Amino acid sequence: MYGKAGPGWDPISFSRGSVSSRTQDFLHNGFSVLIDAGADVLKWANEHQPKLASTLIGQWIESDAPILKRLAIGGMTGHPSLTPDEKLSWVISNRMIEDLGLKNETFALLAEVYGASSKKIRAEFLAQAEAAMNPAGKDYERSEFFNLLSWLRARAPKCIADRTCRLLAPRSQRKIDQPAFSDGLGNG
Repeated sequence: MYGKAGPGWDPISFSRGSVSSRTQDFLHNGFSVLIDAGADVLKWANEHQPKLASTLIGQWIESDAPILKRLAIGGMTGHPSLTPDEKLSWVISNRMIEDLGLKNETFALLAEVYGASSKKIRAEFLAQAEAAMNPAGKDYERSEFFNLLSWLRARAPKCIADRTCRLLAPRSQRKIDQPAFSDGLGNG
């Protein structure tokens, strides 16, 4: 199981639905403890040494290991020194919406910052998501984009109404499939 890791994929990350909660832990081994320790270190650093937290987040988000990227995103969610605009800009600059393996933590971060971010930064994020998810593309791509918009609208109805309502209008009669933070398979 553990010898098959590579850039963008590791079975450890795939087996942990959320880095911040053991309720979605399908590992049940020593790696679980290491993931918990990483999350705890970032939580402590956010509370006591935000500069250290920034350094760890910066190093881990650049890693090829998805589990470290997910820990970095979880750390960014609780980072006290950055504004919602700065955090959403970080999501954009790291192109997180393009990596489904980061979905759980990315959505948790979006839940914290999207509604409080400026209209300009939200528009940049939506443009990136639209380009990445190709709403005119294959059914899966269209579904992912529609689900993202529906999810954002449910969490930040006042600030997503403008552009998103126009994008959702043709599908407004369809049942909205709200994506969970995890797809149940342990994917983040």
